[in-house]
Amino acid sequence: MNVAPASTPPRAARRTSCLGTFVLVLVLWCISVVALAAYLVTRSMIVRQVRFAWWAMFLAAAALLGIEVAVFEATGDGLPDLLRLHIHPWWLLAHGYGMGSLLTWPMLVFACQAPLGLPVGTMAGALSVARAERLAAGAEWNAYSQRQALVAEVYAVRSVARATRRHHEPTNPARTPALGIAYPGGDLYPWLRQRGRTIEVVVPEREQRLAMAVLGIPGSGKTVTLLRRVWIAARAGMRVIFVDCKGTDPGLAWQVTCAYRLANPQAIVGFWPLQPLDLWRGDGMAIANRLLAVEDWASEGGGLYYRRMATLALQLACTPPSGPPRNSGDFLRRLDLKKLQALWRGDPTAQADLEQLAADPQVLAGVRGRYSAFFRSLAGGADGCWGLEDVDLAVLTIPTIASRTDADAAVRLVLEDLGHFATRRKARVGDDVLLVLDEFSAIQGGTDQAIHLAERLRDVGVPVVFGAQSPEGLGDERQQWRLLHTIGGGLVLHQTPNPDPLVTLAGTIRVTEQAWQLDAWGPVGQARVHMADRPRVDPNQVRQLHPGEAFLIQAGRAVKLSVLQAPVPAQVQEEASALRATAMSAAEPVYVAESIVGAPPQVELWRPNQQVLDQPNQPMPIPALEAPQEATADEEEAAPALPALPRQRILLALRQAIAQHNPTLVAAIIQAGQREEPDWDPTAELDQRRAVGRWRRWRRRPSFPRWLARVTHLGRVRRG
Repeated sequence: MNVAPASTPPRAARRTSCLGTFVLVLVLWCISVVALAAYLVTRSMIVRQVRFAWWAMFLAAAALLGIEVAVFEATGDGLPDLLRLHIHPWWLLAHGYGMGSLLTWPMLVFACQAPLGLPVGTMAGALSVARAERLAAGAEWNAYSQRQALVAEVYAVRSVARATRRHHEPTNPARTPALGIAYPGGDLYPWLRQRGRTIEVVVPEREQRLAMAVLGIPGSGKTVTLLRRVWIAARAGMRVIFVDCKGTDPGLAWQVTCAYRLANPQAIVGFWPLQPLDLWRGDGMAIANRLLAVEDWASEGGGLYYRRMATLALQLACTPPSGPPRNSGDFLRRLDLKKLQALWRGDPTAQADLEQLAADPQVLAGVRGRYSAFFRSLAGGADGCWGLEDVDLAVLTIPTIASRTDADAAVRLVLEDLGHFATRRKARVGDDVLLVLDEFSAIQGGTDQAIHLAERLRDVGVPVVFGAQSPEGLGDERQQWRLLHTIGGGLVLHQTPNPDPLVTLAGTIRVTEQAWQLDAWGPVGQARVHMADRPRVDPNQVRQLHPGEAFLIQAGRAVKLSVLQAPVPAQVQEEASALRATAMSAAEPVYVAESIVGAPPQVELWRPNQQVLDQPNQPMPIPALEAPQEATADEEEAAPALPALPRQRILLALRQAIAQHNPTLVAAIIQAGQREEPDWDPTAELDQRRAVGRWRRWRRRPSFPRWLARVTHLGRVRRG
């Protein structure tokens, strides 16, 4: 049932009895004036603050009274001596002793009655506040109910803040790192994990392969959430492609590098447009489709004819029998009628198409002019020597060029190449990629392309994480509907001024609503109850979120969380700065060859090997066996060679797959590692991971069986 859990049955609010208050004051006056003063001060202090609840003051006073009784017990008769001290001033008056001066008598009364009067008055004041909160019965208009809600909220905030400061990442690879610390009251149970006294929010394994959206105004913690997802993906051995479509934060690429290298210190990083990207990989038709996505073609009137003719020209330039173009210069040279006729000599169908292009020379000239201006604005940014399959982390920032149209076209070109990489140049299993699109709506036409990527790449192991500042950043109403129905991995909603269209994804819950009867003195003790629907996530709470706080909505449920931020050591920051500085003057991807504490980072260039890009799932060719040869003396005396290992990312993915007991995924990852490093033998790695798993299972055994097994083993050793 979709009903909010109730801690207590509904009750009618009642007012405090005046007679009961009078009797309490009279009893405290009879006990001691000090107790009455402590009662009034405690009640006023509890009501005026929200840091401490009434039970905290009650327990503190009870502890003080217990300490006093223990002290008197150690020095005398205990509680009887405390009572004798309390009535000592009146005993003096009863035996004929005078009151003395007006200064000494009050001091004597306070010194004798304070040990018992202060704790008793404080406990009476705390119980009085507790009685008032119970009589309020949760009425929203009652000041005691409002304070009770504030105290619960402050306690939850302090508990979550304490858990966030003391959080330690799990060392077991089978335990997925937490996205954040959950606040009480959430019902997204598949995402919640109990760890000690803390409830963590963990992205389940299935939802990690689905799209996710992160929304929030600048400064609300949206970037922290994206960086946390990058770190979790790096820890799981996934590639990460981070696309900054806005390009206004110069330090974002450095932060992404720090987050990824915190989990994978040996990561190979590529920066675009600092380092030109090779956007000419794939077959001719794939390159033609990639180039068609650059321009925003018209779809009506004469523009439709021009689009069809331009498509024909691009296909003829990219799919000749001699092979597709591999750089922009070669492509532009082919946009010439004589060059195309030479490339397609002997093909009558292509010659007929060329005659159609020759009938309207302005078409080919216009196409060449548009693409020539575009590639000139990129200044060689599309003619690099590395691709997305060559790096572990690719940070793609929108190029800072004069024309906004050219910048949007460049990002659309990169996204189209990314789609080809995910579907053709990457293994479908064992080589997962996390794609982060930050501020994707800043691209003209980028929303439809991003939604298309999320729908198309879900089945090939490429989850997409969208980042936007507001619901309007998700596109128009039709695009918002498509995108919100695509994100099966959850919606992380930070502070935003207009969350109403988004909180509807969490649905509603059935709650009890009361109608109280009042008179001139307050509630009369009667009420009516009925059930009503209330939003599961209050829009006002979303507007009041603090930086780092967010609501996670998924599958009609929600939870409030505080997003965790992994502390990045100074050495990782220094290495990320060195990688960024080296990338400014190098065309190849960069990585840190050796990390030594106290020494400057040694940044090296990564030169990828040329291999078959369009058939990644084909098994690696087996090298021919050679006849064994006798080793020479120099070879026998030489030091043994180091074992061949694939990238650290593949080792992390293998560790995760072994921890999940997924033999299919383990086999796919081993195949990917041997494709990259044919001489790699995964036997030692598998044995080590299984040994670690057995040790962890041994550590989880109960203490007595573990002790019994250890004693039995020692006995066998002694007898042997």
